Formats: sequence, structure tokens, C-alpha cells
Amino acid sequence: MNLPPSPYYTERIHRDYRDCLTCVWLLTRRCNFACVHCYQPDNDLTPFDLNKFIEKLDELEKPFRVQITGGEPMIFPWMIECIQKIGKIGGKVELQTNFSLQVRELLDNTDPSYLEFILASYHPVERERVIPGGVKKFIDDFLYARNKGFTIMTWYVDDPRIGVEEFLKNCKVLYDAGIVPVRKRYTGPENGGEPGDA
Repeated sequence: MNLPPSPYYTERIHRDYRDCLTCVWLLTRRCNFACVHCYQPDNDLTPFDLNKFIEKLDELEKPFRVQITGGEPMIFPWMIECIQKIGKIGGKVELQTNFSLQVRELLDNTDPSYLEFILASYHPVERERVIPGGVKKFIDDFLYARNKGFTIMTWYVDDPRIGVEEFLKNCKVLYDAGIVPVRKRYTGPENGGEPGDA
């Protein structure tokens, strides 16, 4: 099965990121999935003052973007407020998430213009382990986000432990729902790397 390229991924890789300052914020390595191929040790970052952080961002020349990643950034209950505040001061957010926590709250309470795009990782095995019916929920939430005007894409790590046939079968579930997954190559222990090197 040959999947066409994701239009969101194509748009992203052809965007000129020199047009404004990009801050990469690795907020935490904690994640509610703890996937074997991506697992990082649990470690919370030192608590910080969200309002002070926003004040510092507001000093930046506009426009600017903040790439929020982890771990899973949405484990923090204040993340939606943070995204809203960044948007209100003229910043854009690229949110990298497994799209399993606070999803509808985010989509129902955030102006789509504040999020440059949402990058939602798929991980069907871990998703079903953590959330019964998790794949269906992922698809429903993904389409809900798209219908609300958010730019969203999904990537799926081609973990060699599941094999090519299973990988393609899992991709087809998304493709049949109108979602084109982006393949993220696995470079963990089987390919000479470390877990998390996908």
C-alpha cells in the first residue's frame, strides 16, 4: 500500500522557518504512554511561574513561534492556558502531543489561529493499552480538530518489532478514515540507536 504524502507534512517541510524566531520547549520527558521505542526516564522540570514565562515571551520580537514538545506536554493541566496566553501576545504554537489528554478541552477552548499546527503521534498499541477504544477516539478527535479549523497531522513510528504488515494495516485504519499518517523512521536499538532516537 502506497500512502500519498500528508498535505500538512508537505506544507511544514517547505515552510521557511527563518521568517521568525522559533523557541523549542522540551517541557518534560514524562508521558502517559511510556512507549518502549520512545521511553525516556520520568523527570519533571522545575516548577516555574507561567505568567513570568509569558512576560518574557512578550518581550520577543513578533511574530515568534514556540514548539512545545516532550514527553507529553498535555499532562500539565495549565497547558491550554499557556497556549492561549502565547496566542494572545502574538505568538504561534506548534504542539507535539500524543493527543490523548485534554483533547476536546483544547479544541473547544483554543482559537485555531494560536496553533500553527498540532502534530499528533499515533502509537496504536500503547493507545489501546492506556485508553480502551483509544484508536477510535484518536480518529474521532483528529477529525473533530480538522473540522474546527485546526491544522493537524499525525506521525507513526515504524517500530520494527511490529513488522511491516502490521504497520501498514495500522496505517490503513487511519487512511480509511481520511487521515494520512507520516512515517517516522525508527532508529532505536535494532538499528544501532537508543530508545527515543526515532
